Order: sequence, then C-alpha cells, then structure tokens
Amino acid sequence: MEIILWIVDLLIPSAFMGLGFYFTIAPVKERNKTKGYRTRLSMKTQETWRYAQRVFAVIWLIFGICLAGLIVLCNFIVPLSHEVRSVIFVVASITAMMFCTPITEGLIKRKFRGRLHGM
Repeated sequence: MEIILWIVDLLIPSAFMGLGFYFTIAPVKERNKTKGYRTRLSMKTQETWRYAQRVFAVIWLIFGICLAGLIVLCNFIVPLSHEVRSVIFVVASITAMMFCTPITEGLIKRKFRGRLHGM
C-alpha cells in the first residue's frame, strides 16, 4: 500500500518533469491555438512564441524536480499521516502550477520590454 501512495504523490511532479523535459527537447515551433504555451503575450510574435515555449518548459521541469524532492524529503521527515501529507502535496502542486504562468509572462515582458507595446 505504501508504494501506491508514493506513486500517487509523485504523479503530478512526474507530469511536470515529463512535460517540461519533452517540451524542452521538442518545443512547439509554430504559433497555433491548440498546442504549447498559449497566451496573448506569447502569441504576439514568432520570437515571443519560441521564447515562451522554452521558458515555460524549463519552469515546469524545475518545478517538477523541486516538488519531487520536497515530496520525497517530507515523506521521510514530516510526522503526519500519509493521507494528510498527500493532500498537502496536491495543494503544493496546484499552487506551483498556478505560479508557472505569471512567472513565464513576467519573463516574456522583461525580455521583450519596449518591443511589445507597438505590436
């Protein structure tokens, strides 16, 4: 039973890492409305699109590694029931997911500052 709980705990971080790694090595090259990191800002130009795809993939990879490390560490040292820890891990994962877009948007704005206003 313990192994199943570990697998469940690591599903979201594994998805973060897997998708982050995949889109790092095979980013979506052309702007489209169905695949990749799609926001109004990322789709402004082909240059912002490429940058956003690369940055978002790296952020997901980093967040996945950090979440997995946190989960493994907490499973060994936090004296709570596994069920309570699992709920905490899901909340942490959802929170991390919510921060990915604002971080990416901020990096796009910083990189293309001054060039995006006229487009």
